[in-house]
Amino acid sequence: MAYKPRKKIEQTEENIASIPSEAPTNRQIIEDVIAKINKTFKSNIISFADEYDAGFLLRRPTGIISLDIAIQGGFPRGIIEIAGENNVGKTQLSVEVCKQLQKNYGEDACIALCMVEPWDKSFWKNLGFKVSFSEEEITSGEKALKRKYTAEEKAYLKEQVGQVVHAKCLNAEDMLSTALKLIETGIFQLVVIDSVGSMMSEQQDDKEFGEKTYGGNSTAIQEFVNRFTQLKTNTTVIMINQVRDNMKAGNSPYAEEHRVLGGNALKHGKFVSIWLTKGAKIKETINGVENVEIGRTNNWLIKKQKCGGADGERGHYDFYKGRHGYPLGIDIIGNLLSTAVLYDIVEKSGAWYSYKGERLGQGIDKAAIMLKGHPEIVEEIKARCFDKAGIAFLMRE
Repeated sequence: MAYKPRKKIEQTEENIASIPSEAPTNRQIIEDVIAKINKTFKSNIISFADEYDAGFLLRRPTGIISLDIAIQGGFPRGIIEIAGENNVGKTQLSVEVCKQLQKNYGEDACIALCMVEPWDKSFWKNLGFKVSFSEEEITSGEKALKRKYTAEEKAYLKEQVGQVVHAKCLNAEDMLSTALKLIETGIFQLVVIDSVGSMMSEQQDDKEFGEKTYGGNSTAIQEFVNRFTQLKTNTTVIMINQVRDNMKAGNSPYAEEHRVLGGNALKHGKFVSIWLTKGAKIKETINGVENVEIGRTNNWLIKKQKCGGADGERGHYDFYKGRHGYPLGIDIIGNLLSTAVLYDIVEKSGAWYSYKGERLGQGIDKAAIMLKGHPEIVEEIKARCFDKAGIAFLMRE
């Protein structure tokens, strides 16, 4: 075949104008690829990092400032595990997070409580969670007291902030499916699942008592974790879990002495895992009676976190039983004072606590009483503690 030379293209003005003056930049090339991918999947699944809002500045504070500092301001969006032994205060800590959410969001707060065990609404109310009692509950209370509630008592029982939804489910599949549907609405800031250890699998639900089942609720939890991680949501999901003895611990020097339930999906999918353990009992002399137990110190350990802090941080807080003049619940102000002393914001000289040269009280209890009457000083000290720790976060969108 004879060689035919290519036809020479004349350099006309039109040809020269069609030649791009500059080569496309890397960003322009990537923009074209992103547009094609999003068009293919009919969703904005990919974007530049400087256009993507990760939302990790958004936090759900616990109110316990030593713990909030350790987790960079509070719980992030995602799955949070609160684990511990029996009667250690897992639910109380969850109630405190709910209270803080009501405080920060007001009437915009939306909280879902998905529970296996019966819900003691009175206990949550006494801890400070603002949830309304039904007319039937009020009538039952009046029958138990053998008197009518006063107008002030009824107003207290009917007081509620935001929207509170309660779900009572029979098995893990129903529980997690319900929680997922609530999260998909996009309006719930907080969902509490109580608890992973108490959930019964659908297999167990269908079989007779005593029949063997395998796998437990791990499959349902794995599906929930997988589906939840695909959602674009600001919801924080607190999953209360139980710590059990690890039967394999004696056979291996590397096995942990204790373990939690939920399988590997929950182990890898959670953003924060906090373990609670019981500490020393708090005792006082009441009316001449020595060693009266009025509360307990709870220890917390961060087993895992993916929100900017370090694993393995420890701390503690005091919890009072609501007897002998001590209010029921976690001692938020006492923990704040101890943390403020640590950061040299509140001065401590002997037993006296002072702030900006003004004495708060002799002893932590009296200083806490003084601060409870001045919430603006509490918020100022709290803000200075976060600033000293170098933590900036958002408490609502």
